[in-house]
Amino acid sequence: MLSEYLKTNSRKDHDSIESKVDLVKLAANSDHYLKLLKAFFGYYSNIEKTFLQFESGFASLGVNLKERLKINLLISDLKHFHVSDAEIQKLPLATNLPSMNNIHEAMGVLYVLEGSTMGGQIIAKQLVKSNVITNELNGGHFFKPYGASTMPMWLSFKDSLNKLSEDKNDDVLNKARETFNTMEEWLIKVI
Repeated sequence: MLSEYLKTNSRKDHDSIESKVDLVKLAANSDHYLKLLKAFFGYYSNIEKTFLQFESGFASLGVNLKERLKINLLISDLKHFHVSDAEIQKLPLATNLPSMNNIHEAMGVLYVLEGSTMGGQIIAKQLVKSNVITNELNGGHFFKPYGASTMPMWLSFKDSLNKLSEDKNDDVLNKARETFNTMEEWLIKVI
């Protein structure tokens, strides 16, 4: 199964970003958390625009792209912390992003972003525990985008991922690894 292949073969990249960017620690302080939201806005903004080019490909695999886009959640969370529309428009955007030329590559990128929703639950709990937010509906949408449906959404995505033809496994893996690496580079740069 492609989902297991990706998990196994991108483990080093996943572990690298976790070891260099302590998201749980950043979620314990409102100033750091705001920096984190701004950083993710800068990373997700152009990636999600590129995803839209492959919307029909996602749909053919059973992925409803619109319900998986996170940029509006980031904007909502930023506004919760009184970041104005004008300030949001001026936030720096990552330029070193994984390129996507087909649905296989786009699914490799989305694999990393969707997988992060699982870890996001831990971060959402830390935000509440640290009194940075009162609940995920007040500034924590991004890290808990699907609420109680997080696991079903992840399993649904994995099912869609496993529909891809096996001869493209390395293409999907390369984009997943590139996503981990460019995200790590961006977060280290701006946080």
